[in-house]
Amino acid sequence: MTFLSLIPSVCPMCEGPAKYRKFCEGCTEDILFSMHNHKYRCDHCLLALPEEMDCPNCLDYFIDVNKVYALFDYIPPLQNLILRYKNAGESYLASYFGALFKQHIKFEDFDEDTVFVPIPSRNPSLRKRGYNPASLFAQSLKKHYLGKIETSILRCRHHDSKVLKALDQAQRFASSSSQYFCAYRAKFKKVIIVDDVLTTGSTIHAASRALKAAGVESIQAAVIARAAIPGLF
Repeated sequence: MTFLSLIPSVCPMCEGPAKYRKFCEGCTEDILFSMHNHKYRCDHCLLALPEEMDCPNCLDYFIDVNKVYALFDYIPPLQNLILRYKNAGESYLASYFGALFKQHIKFEDFDEDTVFVPIPSRNPSLRKRGYNPASLFAQSLKKHYLGKIETSILRCRHHDSKVLKALDQAQRFASSSSQYFCAYRAKFKKVIIVDDVLTTGSTIHAASRALKAAGVESIQAAVIARAAIPGLF
């Protein structure tokens, strides 16, 4: 038993008693249940599917990573956790997400040479929030998995974020190749790209392409939540 486990804490989801920097047992079950609530799910991008079928996301826009990991689906009421984390200044939630990831997710081929690389925030978003949600989540994963982190290699090219958000999935993938670049050649070969939400996959796809161009050979992705395709169900 550690000293921190003795500190009274409150679950950030239900405000009931919980262990330090962890969701309570009931909320933990609710959070993880979303990833097991669908009989069918894509093995590659984790998209929930209504039936046994080829993944429409991967058929049209295959994300260039070996594997994707996610804590929960971006659905009510769980999506409120993401909104609080990204838009309400509740940056402390990164620690909770990282702890829950470590409790329930084992990365494939993870060792001391694996590096967490967060998706960089664009300057307007960084000024508005005061922090980068992906970077804080990556810091938490580094702490809990005893890994490494590299925050300076991946850089944003200048794009109007409002224009990017207005694009449909096909347009976002078409423009994704120019979203990011690497500031220098990578000295490491294995990376886990870290972001908050996977929606179309274009952001992670673009980051992966940039990292591979810089010499990275094996890339996986870790996100807090996986969004659905509208109208699929």
